[in-house]
This record gives sequence, structure tokens and C-alpha cells, in this order.
Amino acid sequence: MWAGTFGKSEFLLYSRIMYVNYVLGPHILEPVLLLERFAE
Repeated sequence: MWAGTFGKSEFLLYSRIMYVNYVLGPHILEPVLLLERFAE
């Protein structure tokens, strides 16, 4: 499903972010999303 929406590298990045989010807790995802918005 996600592979069709994102490219391969974006999917790997997304899965890595979700893994970090799962390990460290939900609070880590918010600053990551903000950084991604500024990076665009």
C-alpha cells in the first residue's frame, strides 16, 4: 500500500521513522514531521 504512494527511498525512510517512533515513544515523531516539512 505505502510502496505505491511513496518511492522506495521514501518508504524506507518512513519505515525507519516508524521504527524509531515505536522504540522511543510517540513524542519523537512530532519534531521529525516538523523537520520534514522544513526540509521540503
